[in-house]
Amino acid sequence: MENNCRILNRIVEINISNVKYADIELSGNTCFVGTNNFGKTSLQRAILFFYSANSRGLGISASQKPFEEHYFRYENSYLIYEIATEDKSFFVMVYRHNKLVFRFVDAPFDPDFFFTANDEAMKIKEIIANLEKRGIYISNQIDTFERYRNIIYGTETDKQLSKFHLLKGNEKYQNIPKSITNVFLSSKSSVDSRFIKDFIANSLTSESSSIKLEQVERQLRQFNEKYSDIETYLKKESTQLIEMIDKKYDQVHMLKGAQMEMADKLGSSLRFAETQNESIRDASKKKEEELEVLTSEHETTKENIESKQNDIREEIGYYDRTIRDANKKLKVYKDQNVEQALEKKSRARKTTG
Repeated sequence: MENNCRILNRIVEINISNVKYADIELSGNTCFVGTNNFGKTSLQRAILFFYSANSRGLGISASQKPFEEHYFRYENSYLIYEIATEDKSFFVMVYRHNKLVFRFVDAPFDPDFFFTANDEAMKIKEIIANLEKRGIYISNQIDTFERYRNIIYGTETDKQLSKFHLLKGNEKYQNIPKSITNVFLSSKSSVDSRFIKDFIANSLTSESSSIKLEQVERQLRQFNEKYSDIETYLKKESTQLIEMIDKKYDQVHMLKGAQMEMADKLGSSLRFAETQNESIRDASKKKEEELEVLTSEHETTKENIESKQNDIREEIGYYDRTIRDANKKLKVYKDQNVEQALEKKSRARKTTG
C-alpha cells in the first residue's frame, strides 16, 4: 500500500541499558505487554525522546539515573529510529559522545551496518567507515537537541539535512514535542485518540485558544494535592533532619572535647620525651668520652704486650740456640768417652784423699 506520510515505524536498541539487541516495529497500532521491569516504560521513554529530544522531560525522577547514563552505558550503545517515507526509509542514530548526539543515515536500517561477523557491536568510527564503504550517506554529527528537532520538524536550512524531515516546516512546531510529552506523561490510564489529534492540531494553529476553567481547576486541584503531599513529606523529613543535626552536633562536641584531651596528653608526652632526650644525649656523650679513654688505654696496653712478646721471643730464641750448642757439645763429649774419664778422675781423687 502506498505510504503518503512519514512515520516512525521502527526502534532498534543496541547495548541500551541491560538490552544487548532489540528490534521493535511500531507500524500501525502497537501494544506493549509485559510484567514489571520488563522494559515497557523504558521503550516509551525512547519513543518520547525521538519526538521531544529532551532528556530531562521523560518523566525520570531525581532518584533515578539520568537518561544518558541509564540508556547509554557503553561506547557502543546506540538508539536507532527508522522513519518510513513516501518512497523509502531512513534512520537516525543516537549515541553518546561526552553528551548525546545524532547522525542521519539515508538508508533503511540494517544490522550489518552495526555488527561485526562475531555479532559484536562496532564503535562509531567503524560504523561510519562501514557506511561510507557501502556508499551510503551519513550526516555530520548533530550536537544539539534543538538542531535535531529543527531537522525532523522541517525547519532545517541545510539541503542535505532537510530531506530527513518528519513534518514539513512550521514555525510553531515547538508545541508538538511539548504536546506529545504531555500525552506520554499523562497520569490518566487512557487518553482518547481524538483528544490527542485535536491537541496536536491546535498546537500548530496560530489562532488564539480559549482557556477552559474546568480543566484549569482540575489541574490546580491535582497540583495542590501533590503539593500538600510534598509539604507533609518535607515536614517529616525536616523533623528527622533536625533531630539528626542535634545528634551530630552533640557527637561533634564530644569529639572536640576528646580531641582537646588527647592534645594535652600528647603535649605532656612530647615535653617528657624532649627532657628524656636531653638526658640521653648527655649520657651518650659521657659514654663516648669514656669509650675514647678506654680505647686509648687499650691501644697502649696492646702495644706494651706486643713489645713484651717480642722480648720473650728473643729470649726464647737465645735459649734455644744455647740448648742446641750444649747438646752438640754433649754429643762430642760422649763420643770422646769424657764421662768415663771423669769417673776415673773422680775415683782417683777419692783414693788419694
